Amino acid sequence: MQSPKPLEPPSAASQAAGGGLDFSAVHNNLDLYDALQALNGELARASQSGSLAPDLEARASSFVTQALAEVRMPVPNRTTVLEHLDDAKSCLAESPSAEAFVQALSQAAERVEALF
Repeated sequence: MQSPKPLEPPSAASQAAGGGLDFSAVHNNLDLYDALQALNGELARASQSGSLAPDLEARASSFVTQALAEVRMPVPNRTTVLEHLDDAKSCLAESPSAEAFVQALSQAAERVEALF
């Protein structure tokens, strides 16, 4: 089995859209939703490029998608969002090549704490 390639920085397209792996620009629910969508896109891109194992990407993406569903609620439940982000972070922590994603999920959790 080949070892995963190190992660590349977020794509220029996701950075231009304000997403990627930087949650510092998140100031409201819409920003958070967009940033989490971009994170899901980066997870898929990392899996397609071989930087991240497909099973880890699928599990993490599932948790991020659940967090996205909660963020879209009229009154999101902070605990639920944080649990989903923590679950995604926990499964990605299994892979040293996913460190950038673990850091991004930590940033996302910090923003959730500040927003809700």
